[in-house]
Formats: sequence, structure tokens, C-alpha cells
Amino acid sequence: MNSARIPVLVVDDEAPMLELLHDYLREWGFEPRLARNRVEAMAQLQTHEVPIVLTDMRLPDMDGLEFVSVVRAHAPRIEVVLMTGYYSVDSAVAAIRNGAFDYLCKPFPLERLKETMEKLRHRLKLDSEAESLEAERLEKADFHGIVGRSPVMYEVFDLLERVAFHFGTVLISGETGTGKELVARVLHRLSPVADKPFVVCNCSALVPTLVESQLFGHVRGAFTGATESRPGLFEVADGGTVFLDEVSEMTPPMQARLLRVLQSGEVQRVGTTSVRKVKVRVVTATNRDLTAEVQAGRFREDLLYRLKVIEIHLPPLRERGEDVLLLARHFVRQFAQRFGKPIAGLTRTAQAAILRYLWPGNVRELEHALERACMLCPSTQIRLEDLPPNLSEAGVNRSASNAELPLMSFEEAQRRLLAAALKETGGNRSQTAAILGVSRPTLYRLLDKFGFSGNRSAKVKGAAVVDAEDSTAGLFDSDEEKGSRVA
Repeated sequence: MNSARIPVLVVDDEAPMLELLHDYLREWGFEPRLARNRVEAMAQLQTHEVPIVLTDMRLPDMDGLEFVSVVRAHAPRIEVVLMTGYYSVDSAVAAIRNGAFDYLCKPFPLERLKETMEKLRHRLKLDSEAESLEAERLEKADFHGIVGRSPVMYEVFDLLERVAFHFGTVLISGETGTGKELVARVLHRLSPVADKPFVVCNCSALVPTLVESQLFGHVRGAFTGATESRPGLFEVADGGTVFLDEVSEMTPPMQARLLRVLQSGEVQRVGTTSVRKVKVRVVTATNRDLTAEVQAGRFREDLLYRLKVIEIHLPPLRERGEDVLLLARHFVRQFAQRFGKPIAGLTRTAQAAILRYLWPGNVRELEHALERACMLCPSTQIRLEDLPPNLSEAGVNRSASNAELPLMSFEEAQRRLLAAALKETGGNRSQTAAILGVSRPTLYRLLDKFGFSGNRSAKVKGAAVVDAEDSTAGLFDSDEEKGSRVA
């Protein structure tokens, strides 16, 4: 987009108004595109990249508020300014709640419109800079394919770098979906045997009657159907790395065989008494507490000691703080590219829902949720309704009707939303800023303004969560901007 002239779609059924706005917008450095009704407006939006829409409240073929919803459904990032000659407090509140950036009452001073347009120019500039910074953050947060920048993940990265060159056996523990196989692959990639085989074995998927053959191989005629000799996984991985996933699912006899291989470095194919020497690095993974399994008599204690020379524990996603949104943006970018869609990110309500959800399936569940959302998304941003239903339910509380929301001053609305967001995130600044859709500097200014800066937990009595649609982000513009808002 040409930063010198930002396209603006002007929608009004009055020709004199269109001409007037066209001339002044050109004078102020914008590129106006004109439409007299909804049909013409949507045709413009479908054929041109237009970040700003300036529309009359009463269109010949659609109500202005309805048009705001249509526009933002088409492209959630578009900023809409409504103009009307029939001002009312109810319509102003409805406009802002529907996602309008501003609400101008005709006849309005041209300086008032110019001020609004300059704010939008500044916002678009900040958005562009933020996207560049976000791309840079994702690059810096990528550790050999593992995305993360939370303190707990930095500890994992540090341990991986220190262990990778020397390890013989490593145990990776963590809940299902935390990325244990990915970590095993990084260990192999950073090791001196990175050019050798990396062989994966899911112990829970092994056929009970063939498990010994699959791991250690067999000779021809060893059993019915053994028409030729075949090497097992340990022989295939000779010189490289074997990854045994869900190692706790091994039967006691197979645990004994695995222990022998680890101690002697020898494998014996089924059907022969001869042994073969192998040199492999062994990485195992489990989502169970192996110490508890030992105490219950289901896992060998001597094998646990052998496997647990080095343990790398992967934290669940709910304990990784800012990594949740970082991973979400990573997956959106990945799937948007895969599906050939122009999806640039997530709406603020979608981000809020993602932050509120506990992710019992961890990173894998988040990945699948964003893959689904990218397939379904019809616009340039993932919306709350694109996410799985269980995430939508965890998102912003929409149960309060307009009638239940009390009228309040603009500053009181700011204070309540800020207090509710702080309470929801436990005082986490990054998550609070993400929920409110503001930058960190803006958040700190608001914390100082309302006296929350000295209290990280921000437990505010009586703080009520009001509807936090994407439009509520406008409540947190700078003090100079708030004069253009309606409480």
C-alpha cells in the first residue's frame, strides 16, 4: 500500500457530499474511492485494498450499523467512520459497539473530520510497524523449529544446546501435545550424528506379537510369515538416534530387552542366537509419571535410571504465558501460506478467547484449532466465530444485552475494562495488552492513569466485564483521541 496516499472508501447517496469529501480527502493526502450505496461499496471492497471506510448512517439499501457489520465481516481490519444527521446516544453507542472507529454528527467541522483521519493514518502506521515487529519476534522466537520465548522454554532451549552433543540417553516428559517428538528431532539435529538416521517408534502402536521383531529384527523362518530376514529399528538407526515415544507402554518383557540393549549395545534378532553390535543414541518420551509407574510395579526401576540420565520436561501450554499468542500467530502464518489465503492475523476477540482457554491438548490442540480456523476464515483475520465452538465459549462474555449495560462516563468504561482484563490475566502485562488490543506503552500509561501500576494482581472490587468486541479497543486510544468517542 502506498503510504503517501491511503485509500478511503466514501459511501453516501448525496452527490454534493461525495464531491466535498473527495476534494478534502485528496487535499489531506488520501486516495478517495466513491460509492452511493451498499452494492457499489462492496464492489469497491472486493476489488481494491481499502483500509478505511467513511459511510453515511442511512444508505438507500442498508442501515449504516448493519453496513458496519457487513464491512467488518468482509475484512475485520477495516476501520469504519460513520456520519449521520440524526444523532442519538443509543445509535452512537451501538456504532462503537458494532466496530465503528468514530461517529460524526452532520454537519461536522472539517477540522473534526481531518483530526479523525489523521488518527486513522497514525493507527495504520502503527499497525504496519507492529506487523513488522511481530514477524521479527517470530523469527527470534524460533529455536530450530520450536517456537517460544517464555522463561520456561528458554530453560528448555538452554538444556537442549548443552545436552545435544554428549547425550547417550535422554528422557523427555510432558503432557500429550507438548511437542516431545519435535524436541527429540532437535536433539538429533544438534548432535554430531545429525547426518545419520533418526528412527521413530511409537511403543503404544507396536503389535504385541511382533514387537520384539519390530525393535530388534528377525531371521528368515523365525515365525510364520517370516519369509526373509529383516533388521529391527535399532539396527536401522545404527550410528544415529532412536526415538521411543510413549515408552511407558512397553510390556515388562520388552522393558527387560530394552535394558539389555542399553547396557550392552547389542541386539539379537528373533530366531537366532547371534548378536549384533549397534551404536545408537536413545531418546524416550512419556506423558506419565514414570516414578509413580515404578511404585505401581508397571515399570522397571533399573530401566528408569538408565533412561533418566538426562530429563527434559516440557511445560504445558497453559504455563507458557505469552507463548500462546506467539504460537497462534506462527500457526496462522503457516496455514495461511499453506492454504493460499491472505490471512494476516487474529482479531482481538479471537486473541482474547485463545488466551482464556486452558488448552488441555496443549500445542497440538492449538495447532489443529488454527488449522481449522484458517480453512474456514473468509476474511483477512481469524475471527472468534472461525475458532472451534469450545474456544468461542471461552472467549469474551457476550451474555449481557445492551439494556443490561449501564450508561457510564468514558473514563469509567476505560477503568472497568482495564480492571477486568487485569483480573482475568492475573496482572500479566503481555496478556492484558493483547486482550485489550493495545500496545505495551499504552497499557502502562493506562495503568498509571487509573492507579493500577503499583498492584500487579490488580484485584479491583466490583470490576465488571463489559462486551469486548474488537470495537472496544477504541476505548483505549490516547487522551487526545478520546474526545472523538462517545461514552
